[in-house]
Formats: sequence, C-alpha cells, structure tokens
Amino acid sequence: MPGLTLLLTARNDDAKLPFSAAQASMLHAPDYRAALAGCGDGLIVGHVAYPEYPLRLIEHAGTLVAVEGRIYNSDSVAIEASLRGLADVAFTSPTACRDAVHRWMLEHDGEYVVLIASLGSGEVLLFNDPLGRLPLYYSVTNSELVAARECKFVARLSGARFDRLGWAQALWLGYPLSGRTLFEGIQRLPCGAMLSARRTAGGIACSIKQLVQLQFDNKDTETPVVDHVRDLIDELAASCRRRGLYSGNSTNLVSLSGGQDSRAVAAALRRVDIPFSAVTFRTASGRGAREVPGAMAIASRLGMPWELFRLPDADMAQQRRLVILKDGQNYVAMAFILPFMDALVARWGRGAVYITGDGGDKLLPSLMPAASIPSPEALVRHVEERHSLVPSGTVEAVFGLASGTLRDDLGRVLEKYPERDLAQKAVHYTIYERGVQWLFEGEDRARFFMWQTSPFYSLPFVERAMRVPDRFKASGRLYRHIQLALAPDLASIPDANHGLPIRSPLYPLRIWTIGNYLRLSRQARSRIKGMLGRNRRVVVPEEMLALISDDSLMDAATVRSLLETGGRSTVFNWATLALLEREWPGRG
Repeated sequence: MPGLTLLLTARNDDAKLPFSAAQASMLHAPDYRAALAGCGDGLIVGHVAYPEYPLRLIEHAGTLVAVEGRIYNSDSVAIEASLRGLADVAFTSPTACRDAVHRWMLEHDGEYVVLIASLGSGEVLLFNDPLGRLPLYYSVTNSELVAARECKFVARLSGARFDRLGWAQALWLGYPLSGRTLFEGIQRLPCGAMLSARRTAGGIACSIKQLVQLQFDNKDTETPVVDHVRDLIDELAASCRRRGLYSGNSTNLVSLSGGQDSRAVAAALRRVDIPFSAVTFRTASGRGAREVPGAMAIASRLGMPWELFRLPDADMAQQRRLVILKDGQNYVAMAFILPFMDALVARWGRGAVYITGDGGDKLLPSLMPAASIPSPEALVRHVEERHSLVPSGTVEAVFGLASGTLRDDLGRVLEKYPERDLAQKAVHYTIYERGVQWLFEGEDRARFFMWQTSPFYSLPFVERAMRVPDRFKASGRLYRHIQLALAPDLASIPDANHGLPIRSPLYPLRIWTIGNYLRLSRQARSRIKGMLGRNRRVVVPEEMLALISDDSLMDAATVRSLLETGGRSTVFNWATLALLEREWPGRG
C-alpha cells in the first residue's frame, strides 16, 4: 500500500540502507516513488506513493507533520493550521496531547493517518481516524518501533516470522482477530487510536491508547422511523457531497452493481448534483453477470455515463500478485478484481476516485442474532457458527494447536468489547472484526491503484445508523424506507442479489428468509444446499494442490483431507496462506 513508513530505534547504527530496502518492497508500479521525509538520531520517516496519492508533509517548529489520506469537512488551510496546533502540544503534557488528539479525531471526517515526529528528540506521535479506515501496522520492542501501511515493510525491518495463531484464525474465520496480523509481533493499530513513542536511556518507550471506540448498546428508541430515514438520507447526502466535491478528484467513479448499497450511493450523489461515471465488470466465466442488467438500468434512470468492463478470469499469477500486494490479508478469490482496477487506471488515471457502497450492508440491516444469547459461552458458539469457515478442531489440527485454543482466544476478544448486551457484542464483532479486519483490508486494496472511499463510512453516518433500533432494521425495513424516499424511480429495478425490486411487497419476506438462512451455521447451510442439490464439491486445480508442502506451518495430511471436503472459501483461504508462505521463505 502506498503510504507512510517509520523507524524509531535505540540502536546507533545507520539504518537508512535497510529502511530504503524495505521501502523498495512497496514499489508496486513504475510510477511509485520512495522517499525519506526526515532523519534524526535513531528516527527515520519516509513514504512510498504514486504522484496522485494523498500525502502531505508539513515542517513546523522543529517537528515533521505528515498526513496521509483525505479529510473531507475542512479545507487544506484549516487542516494545516490545526495540525500545527497539534504539533505544539504533541510532546508536552500527555493529558493535553491525548485530549487534543481526541478532539481532532471527532472534528474531522475522513480516512487518514497522521504522524508528528520530533527529529531532534526522537519522539513520535501517530494516530488514525475513528473508524481505522487506513490499516496501519506496527511492531514495537524495547529497542525498536517500526510502523507502515504495509506489513511487508514492518516484517522486513523487524525480522518478524509468521504468527501461527493468526494463520489459524485466518483459516478458521477468514481473518485474524482484534488487530492481529499473519506476522508474529506485528499488530494493526486499533481504530481511533493514538501511538506515542520516544527514545529513552534504556531503549524505546511506547504507549498506545484507543481514544474512540463505538459501542452499540444505546439506541434512539423515541424517534419515529420516518425521522430516522430522513436523518440518514441527509447524512448520506452530506457525506457524498463532501467526498464528491473533494478538490483532488479528477473523476468520480461509482462501482455500480445491481444491489442496494451502490445504488443508494449513486442516488445520493445525484441528489446533491455530484457528477460521476458508473462502472461495472463481468468476468469471462460470468462473475458479475447478474449485476449487469440492474447496473445498466440504474445508470440509465440516473442519466449517468456507464461502462461495462469485460475481464479475464483470475489465474495463479493474479492470485500471487494479490498476495504480494496485501501480504495475505485479501483472500485470493478476489484476484479477479485486479484487472478491473488496472483497466480503471488505464481509462481515467490515478487521479480518479473509486467510490463504493461498502458498509451499507453492515450499517442499515439488522445484525442482531436470531436467537437470544444467554451467556458468554453462548456468544462464542454463536460467532463460531455464524462466521467460521472450518470447524475449530480441524484448524487446530492443521496448525498443531491445543484443543480449545481458537475458542478461548475468541472468548477473550469478545469479553473486551464495551457493550453490556451480549447480542450487541455480536453486532460489535461483525462491525469491528469482519468489517475492520476483513472488509477494510479489501477496500484498501483499491488504493494501490487510486483513492477509494465509501460515503457510508463517514463517522456521523455510522453513529446515526447504529443508534437506530434493530426492530426498525429487521427484514430490510429501514433500508426499504430509505431507498423509496431517496430514489423512488430506482425502486422498481430488481435487486440483483434477491431477484425482486425493493418496491415489491414480497421484498421484506425475501430478506427475512435470506436473513434467517444466513444466521444458520455453515454446517446447517451446507446440509440445506445438499438437499437442494447445490452443494457441489469444489475441484481444486492441480497448480493449487502443488502448494501443499511438508515443510509448512500447515500439516500436509490434514490440509489434503480438508481440501477434499472444504467449500470454495475454505479452499481460497488456504491457498492465500500457502501462496504467502511460498513468497516468504524462511518466515515460518
């Protein structure tokens, strides 16, 4: 990922050469450039970016301020002034610094990482936006802090090996949990967190505080649903206006499917008169084909330009490319999207902005469990049944972990969530684990090509949407009201995912049926598919089977057995890990 790179070390040897070598691993295209932004005693700040990537450097009173990303509700002059003000308090009183950063986070809507560094004293302050939209990875020991937007940079400088538990969680659920990565000792900075570090006589002192964390117990039960709908439409329109009118945009590109999320974004952009072009893809084997008629109809109704991109199917070379780009944090089933992004860059350049409907499916429908959750143990069972891809015992056998390791660690993660209601802890899991740890990583993939944003992930919209009582969201009720009020002319176009227009009186029943089906365990869904004759065995290509190795973190015999019965997601999750292992020899 283009972005900031940082090394703070207690050693006195010259680290510029290994720092630059680690940056070189982030040069993913000919127009990428690596630079050293500042060097001090034991402190090096750098960045890697293509020319259009949003990264700004400010020098102020002996400090270096770097802001990566975009802030939408303030102009550049005001942002720079506010960052200079933060720099003035960054290395004074810890309480004053924390309070100032907390206020700054809440006042600025955007996707960003901010770094303030005193090159002379070897002090560093890092923080991100409240939703953690730009993944930032770090490794800290008594003698060294390494941070960057790509795990590979941190791993190369810190010498990190693979994290067996992180790998097991990735095979089990599709992603590591609670900031864990696939590399031992490398963490993802929490959402809305502040990292402060400095050189001391004994090494490196580092402190990490999460200043903003959403909690979902409190609901606005007094407001009628019609007012919730009005307020959410207003917030979505405001978010679209801020993102669509950002001064750095050359072209707004809406990734348009035939579903509800991207059409809501397209309708909101039209509502506030933001010009955009709509883009849709389909692959040679037909992936995305069912989206095409709906996307074309939506664009036509909105009177917006629309282009269809026909793509080749992903091969092992594209899968390997994705693993290298995202260090195994996108599963290789998504490799087909890389030629789409290449085509968008070729057509519009890197100055275009890729706008998606990501988040609509998490914030507007109900995420509540179908059944009550009476105990923490029941919550662990619910998450495993709802989200796991492979039985935990099988995964533990693959990685040689003691029985119960995965469930025990999941229980510790769930226990730390701030909600009192166990059902709302399940909602928190979906937002912060599946959302942040998996879906945000997928969104970040697009930023290797051009800037990506989603209007749904504006903090004011997220907070407003999550205050809506879940009973209003059930069976797609809230979303249906929003779509009918936002763009009634689009409500008669069938939803590509459900086969019915949202205007249809049968639509809520369809959503209710699908929602209850998805709440079943994967094992139960597999049985239903078998009864319907749709549970076809996945045939694993020979070139993928060749990745099985006896010299691996994963037990070869157990893997072979797993692949004989595993579903599509299981196969691709395993292949992601196997390809990563091949790309990082000696890291196991």
